[in-house]
Amino acid sequence: MTLETILKDFASLLNKKRGIFFFSIAINSLFFTSAKDWVLSSCEFSLSSAEAGSVEKQVASLLPSLILEHIITDTDRFIPREEALDRALDASKTERLSLFLQLSKEVKTRDSVFLIESSSRAKKKKISASEKKIKELKDEIEENIKAEETLINSYSTADYSEGMENIVLYKNSPSSLFKASDDKLSVDSREFAKEIEREGINALIRGSVIAFSGYISVTVDLYTFPLARKIATVTDVSSISDLTLISRRIAFSLMPHINNSSEVKLIFDITPQEAMDNLHIMVDSFITEPVDNALNLPSGLHTLQISSEGYITQTVSYNFCDSKVFYVRANLKENASGTFTLHIKNPIEGSGIYASGSLLKEANDNSIEINGKNVLGQVVLKGDEDGSFLTGFFYIPQEKQTEDAIVSINPKVQDRASLIDERRIWMYRGYTALMLSLPFTFYSIGTFNSLYYGYRTGGVELSDVYKWNTLRYVSAGISVAAGGFFVFELVRYLIAANSVLPVSPYSVTKSDER
Repeated sequence: MTLETILKDFASLLNKKRGIFFFSIAINSLFFTSAKDWVLSSCEFSLSSAEAGSVEKQVASLLPSLILEHIITDTDRFIPREEALDRALDASKTERLSLFLQLSKEVKTRDSVFLIESSSRAKKKKISASEKKIKELKDEIEENIKAEETLINSYSTADYSEGMENIVLYKNSPSSLFKASDDKLSVDSREFAKEIEREGINALIRGSVIAFSGYISVTVDLYTFPLARKIATVTDVSSISDLTLISRRIAFSLMPHINNSSEVKLIFDITPQEAMDNLHIMVDSFITEPVDNALNLPSGLHTLQISSEGYITQTVSYNFCDSKVFYVRANLKENASGTFTLHIKNPIEGSGIYASGSLLKEANDNSIEINGKNVLGQVVLKGDEDGSFLTGFFYIPQEKQTEDAIVSINPKVQDRASLIDERRIWMYRGYTALMLSLPFTFYSIGTFNSLYYGYRTGGVELSDVYKWNTLRYVSAGISVAAGGFFVFELVRYLIAANSVLPVSPYSVTKSDER
């Protein structure tokens, strides 16, 4: 039997009683619907230090938001068994308290009958109705207690398939912190839990900061609600000037507890072998040291950065889930060096040439450094009248960039926006002409067919058939011409739209071969 089955039976048992109907709905909505948001927040950290000044106070105020900024949101988390049970027990306790208040009210109503009602018959009738209601409420409370005991006794041995929730920040902002109405409320008090529930918060980060001689010690606790269960405690020390670094480390330590994620194994295959000598692997901006080319991480979204001295750094972000083992293969390329010459076949006087965002000095035959990256550039020429710009894009892949090479390109410089607009307008004109011609064509064809069959039966003159036959051919010819014109303009429009793509080099030669 699974925990989900037990929770469903729990809700079904309570559903038999009218007074607990809404509680059963709450249980089902908590665990058996599609994934919902799991809201995380933090409150301001407390500061305890003999050197507490304005800087230290500002640090304690900023750290919660900085930590929340580094929490990876809009990702799924698994609902742990204990948290699922906590929610069910809290809903059960809330309903039981409601039933108790109803019972108290009904007992007082019954007792007041002796003082208010003078007629013995009416008194007996009202007392009987109250006793019946009191008995129903007692039975509902007993059933609630029995169902809760069954759930507690069974959940530890039942199979449990973890549900999913989406991690979001309180009010979708790291700067929005939770503040209790009374700072003296303890985190495990019922009043505190009610305020958390009203704000729709599922987990809360609380922390304390100790500052001495330019250094801070930060301790944070992560609580899940409604039962204020502490699921993680993280302590870290850093310089007071490295708030971003310490907040990132704390967030990284909290993420496995927030995600409740299982562990995955990353096996690295790095080539060439020479790159392994000075290999550095960073995970989420933290330097890690794989053991036997393997690294264990909590499942979820991670950013890997693989670098080695003399090689180009490679970076990838991936959601490592749905498997226990992942193979990460990286073929590092050596840092390229040297220069090549960019030659434009038909240079335009007054144009500016940009390569990878930098304006080149010469009008042609510019020397460009090889950095192991693709070069994306454009030739820009200002228009004569309206202030528009004529542009021509080009693209030089890495494999075409060799030392002392002459890379020749022939970008077409034109006002592409105006060209595309013009081609689109003519395409629409062709389409409009085609659509306007079709009704006349269909009408003439239909009329001809009707007259032709009428002529065969002897009811229509032959001259009328000839006339509509001529109209049929004329209208069909116009439609075919309009259709051909539309297709022609459509092709021209697609060519114009495709012209925004950068041109590739048409020749690469060595300088001594020129």
